[in-house]
Amino acid sequence: MFKAHLAGGGLSRDRWESASSSEAARLVDGFIGSCTAALAGVRDRLDLAQFEMMSETLAAADLIYIIGSKRAFSLVSYVSLALANLGVRNLALDNVGSTAFELLRCAATSDAVLAISFTPYNSITPELAASAAQRGVPIVSLTDSASARWFRFRRPTLR
Repeated sequence: MFKAHLAGGGLSRDRWESASSSEAARLVDGFIGSCTAALAGVRDRLDLAQFEMMSETLAAADLIYIIGSKRAFSLVSYVSLALANLGVRNLALDNVGSTAFELLRCAATSDAVLAISFTPYNSITPELAASAAQRGVPIVSLTDSASARWFRFRRPTLR
């Protein structure tokens, strides 16, 4: 059935609109509406000066360590893949085997850390960021709030 659906090219606009009264179609429409609204607000909330500082910090890095866990790890993976596809050297730290602190100890002041976290916050991401910041490694973050626990020692941030 799934293969037949794909072979048929999915739902045409007419078929989608006729199916839109179904619960599944309303659910999908809700997801699309939420995503559209969230993306539309990015331009209004984006601090271009912070974004430029973040971009400059990451562009100057020899190696970018990307940290984030639990729900944020999927974004860490996507960012790592996107950077790799652009030829940017990076390492996504996932703490498998509890080795993230040891791996991050290899970070030099010529590298950078991109810390990604959002509510509900976890404990390991700010601890890893603090560990790198204490050694002078530049930290930038992608978060949903200025009240994130690592806000005191990293700049810039993208919210």
